[in-house]
Amino acid sequence: MNLRVRRLEADWAAVQSVLSDHPKIRLVGKAGTPPQRYHIEYNIKGLEQKADGSIIVKDKHLVEITLLRSYPCLPPFCRMLSPVYHPNIAPHAICIGDHWAAGESLVQIIIQIGEMIAFQRYNIKSPLNGQAAKWVEENMTSLPTDKSPLLLSDYQAPPASDRAIEKGGKKIQHPATKLKEYTEPVIVFRCSACNTKLSAKQKYSGLPVTCPKCGADSKIPYRVEES
Repeated sequence: MNLRVRRLEADWAAVQSVLSDHPKIRLVGKAGTPPQRYHIEYNIKGLEQKADGSIIVKDKHLVEITLLRSYPCLPPFCRMLSPVYHPNIAPHAICIGDHWAAGESLVQIIIQIGEMIAFQRYNIKSPLNGQAAKWVEENMTSLPTDKSPLLLSDYQAPPASDRAIEKGGKKIQHPATKLKEYTEPVIVFRCSACNTKLSAKQKYSGLPVTCPKCGADSKIPYRVEES
């Protein structure tokens, strides 16, 4: 069995484990053995732009995630199958971050997309949808559209404190999580089998991960093991 197939099987096992009882996210379709294409339904409050230009709240969204031959060296290809109004989501693609690490799991990507739909995560400095980025900048006090934490381990955690941002030369407070993918802590650790250095966002501590080099399975630690 080659390393890519082992990674696909590990991702499939993790998706089944995490989404089997998730209150907001569910698997509605898959293709391949092990799966290389997933259809994920999000029951999360996001936004949609209607034909007349109005912005409405929508609470159900469908996403397709395809694990290409280049995965996990390169990130999966993600696209919306239902319309969403978001700075980092276009009809043809979802921007899941500029700093892909092969150690990140499919479950992490699924959670990240949900956080984007809910406006718990966005980047207006490098948008795919410039119009949506402008709307967000003008309506930050209305965000996030859905405050529910999406990691199951977060459901008993208190809400994050407001972040200070700069607008018009003045620092203001708003409840949205801005540029979250660039500010949250990162765990750096090593594969227990081959000693390859891996990294993952701290919020994913405890989730399964497969080493992209040797295919060994392990869990992301709760603290930095190797800097």
